[in-house]
Order: sequence, then structure tokens, then C-alpha cells
Amino acid sequence: MPPPAFLPPAVRSLFRGAPLQRLQHVGPIQSATPSAASIRARRAARTLVMVDAGPERPTAAPPTGARRTDLTLTDPADLALMVAHLKREHFDKGYCTYPIKTVCDGELIDVQFSFPFEPKLSPHYAALYNSRDERSQLYAVSPNTTDMKKYNRINCEKMGALLAPNSAYGDTEMVSLFYSMMYYLNDQTAHFKLPEEEIQYELVDELNDNVLQYLSIFLGVFEPRDAADLERIWDFLEFYQPYFNKVGGKIVLDAKYSGQTPPQVALVTKIAGYAAGRFGATKNITQIIYEVIRYVKGIKQEIKIRCDKSFTLNLAEYDAFRDQVTSSPMAHSVTDLTHDAFSYKAYTNPVFNDLENLTSQIITYVNDVCTCDRERLDDDPFNSVFILKNRDGLNFADACDLVVGEVVKKTAKFLETKDRLLAEAADEEGRAAIAQKIKTREDSIIGYMMHEVCCVTDGYARDHKPLMKEYLEKAMFGEASSGAL
Repeated sequence: MPPPAFLPPAVRSLFRGAPLQRLQHVGPIQSATPSAASIRARRAARTLVMVDAGPERPTAAPPTGARRTDLTLTDPADLALMVAHLKREHFDKGYCTYPIKTVCDGELIDVQFSFPFEPKLSPHYAALYNSRDERSQLYAVSPNTTDMKKYNRINCEKMGALLAPNSAYGDTEMVSLFYSMMYYLNDQTAHFKLPEEEIQYELVDELNDNVLQYLSIFLGVFEPRDAADLERIWDFLEFYQPYFNKVGGKIVLDAKYSGQTPPQVALVTKIAGYAAGRFGATKNITQIIYEVIRYVKGIKQEIKIRCDKSFTLNLAEYDAFRDQVTSSPMAHSVTDLTHDAFSYKAYTNPVFNDLENLTSQIITYVNDVCTCDRERLDDDPFNSVFILKNRDGLNFADACDLVVGEVVKKTAKFLETKDRLLAEAADEEGRAAIAQKIKTREDSIIGYMMHEVCCVTDGYARDHKPLMKEYLEKAMFGEASSGAL
């Protein structure tokens, strides 16, 4: 039986052979980036209406016995219906392409992303969703409570259930909490998007202090297996080293830097405690600590560049920046530990690190297309759509096409890197371990794609794209849904 990271030949052929010919209907790129003129010519007739993409688009009959025509995210069963539909009508038929239909500054964004990975929703999603009120209390220092309206915007349970669909309940919850930690920290860094004269610089110090406390909590559960693990983490701290000391084989925050209790202390303590209690006795959890440090360092860098309004990034610099501040590697480090075929060795392999970074970049670029209008309104320059728009003098729709093309190239590189890792495995045990890690990242990519496709309820993780809602309801329930729109 092939390792779990292998895909059916019919599916893998989407990204094999002469220059990605099956992807001609996906976006602007086949083997090279198209010119801006060719993009404009192809888009000339495009209008802000639903369009038929051609005979390859799957058409589904309404589900037997279906009486309703409206999709929400407030009923967990609806997300299950959407994912099942997309799996059945796309992946199972070898049509691994998924649409994103939205608007940016009045321009229709109508693109398609292709990923040859199987969509799946965790069987624990309903239980996770129905316990969100309890989970929300992790986000406030007592006696304060969390406003559920804000918490529902995060909808971290949806993220965990889609991006880690094969884990046990507790492990899926931890993945969800890592994503929610990222969302809350992002909310805090969003303040620094404001014009320079409106930034409250005392909030910079406050956030830096908070992040230091969070890092200390994670390092507090770190019990190095050997000197090499200790030194790997110590060296990776870099500019955070002066705040810590090595004491008795552990890394401890210097007492003079202990500050006020930060707002997410309960959340971070729960994640760190779970990782140590669930895995610490039997497996090496160093990578969880490593990825938290990577993310925290990225937050520090994000604060710096957001406060410098003259700062610009080219596409390669943007990739390197997003490699640091994407939360998926933290989530992956948890999911990796849940498998019997776990090996720590892969994390020190530069080729595997390339795969991890490609995963972050693919997810980021999909997010950039889906959020470009919101980030335009926020005057947020750190988005691949805006970088390419400014570089080539394009409108938003054309720039989104170029971003889709970049995703095509990065996905092809991901599959090449996957094949190399499997081919270079020393033995079958090593191959099984690396295959499982690859599968975790494939799940993450397609799970994020599902997260963005299934955006049908305003207020949940900012999940509302009216054109996507219309598309899914029409695809799943037929023309009868049009009266409910």
C-alpha cells in the first residue's frame, strides 16, 4: 500500500506532464506568467455576474430530499454539506479546481485555484463548534469576559476542523487554538496599519511585552531531550536571547522582564500545557517551541515594518516575511506529533523547510486574493495582490490573476519538493514518517481552500462573500435557491 502522501495517478496528473496543460482553465499561468495585455484582453468581456466556466465545470443535482436552499455557518451540518459537495463534485471527479468569486474596489475577482488534495472536514467539528462559548473564555483575563461577536469572527473551530481533519478531538482543538492565537495577535498588530500620526506607540511596547510573556510560557514547558535541542532553540531566539537565561538545562525568562498578565495568558498556557502533557513524555516537542519562536519573531518584525510607513517589499521579500508570520507551521507541529510514524529528524532538513515555507506561501496567496478588498480598505500594503498590482501597473482583477499564477508555480514546486523528500528517504520507516508530514501540509492547503470557498455567513471569521454564497447554493440546491438570495 502506498504511503499516505501519495495521490491517485489521475489526480496527480493535474500537475504532471507538459507544462501544466490541465491547468489552462484555472488561471492565467500555464508555464510562464502572462503579459498584462493578454490578461486585459481575456478579461475585456468580464462583467460582475455569475458566468459559466465551460463544460468541465461540474453540475450537481439538488440533494435528494433537500427542502432548504440557504447555507450558513451557524449550523455545523452546513459546513459538512459544503465540503462533501466539493469533494464529490470536484476531487472525486478529478476536477481539483475551486472558484473564488468576490469583489475588490468594484472589480469582479473571479479566479480558480487548483490543488490535487482531498478535502475533508473533521468529524469533531460539531462538538468543537458547540463548545465555542466555553473556549472563548480563554481570551480574557478574569474578571473580564470575551465578546462572542468578536470571538465568532475568529471561528477557529472551522479552521482547525478543515486544516487538521484527521486528528483526535483534543489535538484538533489545539490546532484551532493556535489559529485563534494568531487571529488575536493579528488584531493587535492591525493598530499599526493606521497613519503614523494616529499610532499609539505605547501599544507597541505593550504588545512587545505581551509577546515576551507568551514566549516565556512556551519555553517553560520545554524540556530539551539533549544539548543539541537546547542549543537549536537558544540560537533561534536570536534578538530575544538577552531576555532569557539558560538555567539547569532550561531556558528561563529573566525575572526583571516579568510584566503584567497579558490578555491571552490562559489561551497560551492551555496550548503549551497540552503539548507538554500530551506529547512531552514520549516524543520530542522541540519543533512546537521552534515554530512558536518563529511566529513571535515574525510578530516583532511585523510591528517594525508596519510602523515604518516608508517600508516596501518585493515579492521575494514578502514570501520571506510571510514564512514567519503564518500560523500554519505551529499547527503542523502539533499534528505531526499525533502520528505513530513521527520523526523529529525531518525538521532539520533544509528541503523539508522549503516544503513548509511553500505551504505557508500558498496559503498566504490564497488569503491575499480573498481578503484584498478588506486590506485595500485598511490601507494594508502587505499583500501579494498589491505588490504585483503596483509592480506591473495593473488593476485589482488582473493582479489577482497573476497571484493565481504564482500559486500554480508554487504548487508545482511543492509537488516536486514532495517527490524529492520521498525519494531521498533513507528507508521505509523514514519514508512513512516524511509521507505523513507531507500529508499534514497537503491537508492544510486544501483545508484552507475550503475555508475560503465556504464563506457564506457574515460575521464568522469575516466569512462572507455573497458571490460565493450564491455560487454554492446554486451548485448544491439548483435554481430553486435563487429565490432565497
